[in-house]
Amino acid sequence: MLARARRKLTVEEFYDLYDTIEEKYELVDGEAWLMSGGTPAHALIAVNITTALRTKLRGTGCRPYNSDLGLRLGPQDLRYPDAAIYCDPRDLGQDPNVARDYANPVAVFEVLSPSTATEDRRVKVLQYKAIASARAIVLVDPLTQTFEMHRRDPDGEWQHLVGERGDDIVLDTPQLMLTAAEIFDLD
Repeated sequence: MLARARRKLTVEEFYDLYDTIEEKYELVDGEAWLMSGGTPAHALIAVNITTALRTKLRGTGCRPYNSDLGLRLGPQDLRYPDAAIYCDPRDLGQDPNVARDYANPVAVFEVLSPSTATEDRRVKVLQYKAIASARAIVLVDPLTQTFEMHRRDPDGEWQHLVGERGDDIVLDTPQLMLTAAEIFDLD
């Protein structure tokens, strides 16, 4: 007997089906994928990034969001990055009490974990690079307390930078710096 192919979900169908489920899922190419839980260090670093961004972006017209807000990558793709910065009026002009996802980040942050690092580096980075508004993709490693940054230069080319322990993250758009001390404060 042949197996019947499952129909791929749209983002809207995904929301309808998974809205009341306690576990957190992402939508990847029309299929729901259960997200694994993180360590306390992972969670605290994600909070540190979002908190620092909120303070630094106040009054700039840009806003940071954590992994509660979806990043719509297409009609059948929805991710939940650990943090992202949005400045686009198409996103920020939506009713914040109703919107469930935005689509035009300028920067995306993923905190790596051993179980997701390969997916983050190989799949998510490529998906995020395909976003026209994206200027930086930052992968933060809690174990080594380092980061990798993919930064789009003015010619539209992506540069790959690898930070060392103690290095600060400097974004061009919007212009701001996240210090290693802010990011990796686990006290």
